[in-house]
Amino acid sequence: MRRTLTVLLLLAGPAAAQVAQEDPDWPCVQRLVPTLGAAAYWGGPEPAEGTNWRADPAVAALVAAISPRGVAEERGTALIEAYLAGLPAEARPAAAARVMEGLTEETNVQRSALIERLRALTRRQRGVGERAARLTTQMRALPQESPERADLLTERTLTIREFDEVERTLRYACEAPVAMEARLGAYARALMDGQ
Repeated sequence: MRRTLTVLLLLAGPAAAQVAQEDPDWPCVQRLVPTLGAAAYWGGPEPAEGTNWRADPAVAALVAAISPRGVAEERGTALIEAYLAGLPAEARPAAAARVMEGLTEETNVQRSALIERLRALTRRQRGVGERAARLTTQMRALPQESPERADLLTERTLTIREFDEVERTLRYACEAPVAMEARLGAYARALMDGQ
């Protein structure tokens, strides 16, 4: 309980802004990378100039099938392998480049939405921390026997419990962007191997 209160008080004060220098609303341990670049995962050919991955129905269908977060990496890589195996060898590098372009774009769209939800949750968490700190200050200002103190203690306890629950959610949610990045890397490897 004391550790939680310390965290709450830190969140309510200016020290919290110093801890997260780059983005005060980013709650995760890993550094915030707002947009993923294909080059970080992809060593294959660039998509042909003026092409759009959405213009190729097969590529668009594959990207739509494997880019949602709920799709297991193994299923996605199997679909990539099957798609590339069905193409003539000379068409595979260009097709793989278009698929990678689409997967990077779709992953970025999903990650951006997730990052914004994490930031919103952090802002909410900061408000809960400030409320707990305010309740603590009010409670300490009252005499021990004061009936209002008991009410404040109950409200403070519930507020700290809410803070702890959101904190657990944040720790779990911070793994989602990492998992998306890892899956994009696995897809890139499958595309490179299938060329």
